[in-house]
Amino acid sequence: DRIAAASVVIFTDGRDRANRYTRAQALTAVNGSPSGITFFTIGVGSETEAADLAAFGRNGYVPAANVGQLANVFENVASLVTNEANSYYLFEYCSPIRSGSNNGLIIEAFFSDSNGTKFGFFETTFDATGFGGGCQL
Repeated sequence: DRIAAASVVIFTDGRDRANRYTRAQALTAVNGSPSGITFFTIGVGSETEAADLAAFGRNGYVPAANVGQLANVFENVASLVTNEANSYYLFEYCSPIRSGSNNGLIIEAFFSDSNGTKFGFFETTFDATGFGGGCQL
């Protein structure tokens, strides 16, 4: 009954100076995390590797060649995180049906941007056992 979005932003200069976990262990932790958690990486300096930034930042990565680019890079990643958080919607359905399994609830969505209009739908069944009145929609 809760909608939540979580993002992790990993900031690195390309070197593991703490040596607490191996690269493989860290990558396993990222890949083993729930798909609802987004991971972005920011890499600064010449010691970063694009392949590592992409592997750990499974939802996006931004390299910065030098410290002077960091303000723009942080703004870019903040925009990615904001866009991700703003992509969740809560749908409530107030049904007059009060019992049994019901087929054919279809939720349709349209979205338009500079790339055109996109359309999607989700069809499901629901069990109305225990439904009561008092919808607040």
